[in-house]
Order: sequence, then structure tokens, then C-alpha cells
Amino acid sequence: MEDKIEKIKVACYCRVSTEKEEQLASLSKQIEYFEELSKLHNYELIKTYADEGISGKQLKNRLQFQQMIKDAEQKKFKLILVKATVSSSPVL
Repeated sequence: MEDKIEKIKVACYCRVSTEKEEQLASLSKQIEYFEELSKLHNYELIKTYADEGISGKQLKNRLQFQQMIKDAEQKKFKLILVKATVSSSPVL
């Protein structure tokens, strides 16, 4: 009998600061990146949270970020994946 390894439940957070076309393309690339990363590591991607055209300086307008924190407090997932803007490496 094979033991089933339980997948780690993860969420990812993506954000772009403007609604310009190139930024929105970046958002879709970020989402695609996390979907592939989840498959690679055999994670169960529970939800992608994304704020479009929102500055990262204040939390009050980052509604998806706020929802992600609430969901984390409810233990809907174990890990949040984010991508650093300075490098192409994810922050785990």
C-alpha cells in the first residue's frame, strides 16, 4: 500500500502598482509563475490573491492582501508565496 503524501496548501500574492498594459501582463506572468512553482514542488495552490494598480506603500487599499491575511488566520493554507520585485527568486 502506498502512503499518500499530503500536499502543502499554499496561497500566493501578486501585486502590480499600475493598471498599465505592461504591468497587467506582469501580473499574469506572476500568476503563471506561481502555478508552475506549485506544480514543481507538489503544492496545493489554494488561492491566488492579486491587487492590481495598487501601491505597496499602504495596506488600506490592498483588499486582496487583507483577505489573504484573514484567510491565513483561519488556517486555510500553510504557506504564502510572494515574488520579490528585485530578483526572480520567490520568497518562501
